[in-house]
Parts: sequence; C-alpha cells; structure tokens
Amino acid sequence: MDMYEKYRKADVKKKRRKIILIVCVVVLVLMLIPIRYHVKDGGTVEWRAILYTVSDMHSIAGIDEETGESLYTVGTRIKLLGFTVFDNTHNAPDSTN
Repeated sequence: MDMYEKYRKADVKKKRRKIILIVCVVVLVLMLIPIRYHVKDGGTVEWRAILYTVSDMHSIAGIDEETGESLYTVGTRIKLLGFTVFDNTHNAPDSTN
C-alpha cells in the first residue's frame, strides 16, 4: 500500500459520509412537507405530513336538544407523531343563519 492509496481511501469515506448526510437531510425535509385534504364532514381542512397533522375543524356534531340548532365542532387540532399536542376544538351552533 503506497502513501497515496491511504489518502484515496480517506477521500472515499468523506464522500460517502457527505452523500449519507445529504440523503438524510432530503428525507427529513420530505417528511415535513404537508398535503392539504378537504374532509367531507362539514368543512374540515387537514394538512398532513408524515411527522405531523394540522386540522382546521368544522364538522357536524349533531343537534342541540334544547334549541334544535345544528352544532358544529370548530377549532384547531395539532398532532405530532400521532399524539395530540394542541386541541382547542369545541361545539358551537351553526353560524350561517
């Protein structure tokens, strides 16, 4: 093994590490890009990525027994890795009347 062969092997290892690092960064970025979904439940919009989900809720919840008005679940819900970390949803009467 001559002197230059040792340096060539070190260069190959450095290039391999750079390629692995670049691939890891690209995969992480792709996991953060959301896709928008319109749920047919009254107007809920969800932005889903592999690592998280953000939901802008507006779904039909039922009818209020006392007033007879339609109730909707409204608010925002955020999930990271399937666990809810923020949830301010509540039932509200129909605001279109």
